[in-house]
Order: sequence, then C-alpha cells, then structure tokens
Amino acid sequence: FEGSMPMMGRKDIELEALKQMSKPKDERRLNGLNLIKNKEKVAMWEDNMGNAIVTIRGTDHRDSGDIIDNFLNFGGSKELKNTRRYLRAREFINEKLDNIDQTGRGSLKVLGYSLGGATATRLAQDYHFLPIKVYNPIISNSQMQKDLFKKLKEFNSNIEFFFVDEDPISVNL
Repeated sequence: FEGSMPMMGRKDIELEALKQMSKPKDERRLNGLNLIKNKEKVAMWEDNMGNAIVTIRGTDHRDSGDIIDNFLNFGGSKELKNTRRYLRAREFINEKLDNIDQTGRGSLKVLGYSLGGATATRLAQDYHFLPIKVYNPIISNSQMQKDLFKKLKEFNSNIEFFFVDEDPISVNL
C-alpha cells in the first residue's frame, strides 16, 4: 500500500484504515474515524454514525507468532481459528453486532491484508452476511482452503478479493 506515486483525488478511508495497521498501535490516527478498539493485530474504527470497520493487519516479520501463523496457513491447519488475529477479530465483530442489535444504529465491515486477509477470509465463513474486503491474502493450495472457498460460495458470502496477478502470496486465488 506504500507507493512512490502520490494518490490523486479523494483517499479511500477503508484503505487508509488498513494502512494504519502497519504502524505501532499508539501511532494509529485517521481523520474521519475514531479508533475505538486497538490491539496490535486487529483494530476497530468507527465514524460518528456508528458505522464500524474491523481492520486486520498482515504479517509482522519480527513476530515469531506471525511466522508460525503463516506456516499454519500454508499447511492448511485448522488451528488458524485459534490465532490471535482470528480470536480478537471475532471478539470485536461480536461486540459490534450486539451493539447494532441493541441500538439499531450503525453497520460493520471487515478488512484484512496478507495474513490478515487470510484471517478475514476465514471470518467470512462465520459472518457471510458481513461485507468483507480482502487484499493480497495468503492463500494456500490445501484441501482446507478449497473447502473454505466452497463454503463461501455456498453461503453466498459477501466477500471481495483484491490482489495483483504477479503477487506470489495470493497466487493461489
């Protein structure tokens, strides 16, 4: 998401929220959105109307836990539903959905990139009704992934994938 050419025109607030995830959690700031939940791998942003975005960061190569999560992902392990990202994102999503049910106010989207994109893809199975956008997800060529994509299609999941054809990380899409 860091390029050498300046962005022209209006910035996409969702992409800006994702870009903030690569920063240390105490440095994350974004005009137009309030950071209401902020953990190292997952954050939740909200506008003044109660519309929220859960953002899930990609791999931190200095974090050995992230490296292990990548190996689990490529190996097709079911343990991916026990990762920090997945569990924290579920917590944030469930809290916001409860809030929406109680107040009748707001909406929720989930965004993730790289390893966070792989996490968001798994979340789409449980929350197929939520809009989920995934950027350059790490997707293995495993039976688990094939089964996941089959379920996403069966559930008519509201997920969108964004990737670059030459990206070796999401080549299996």
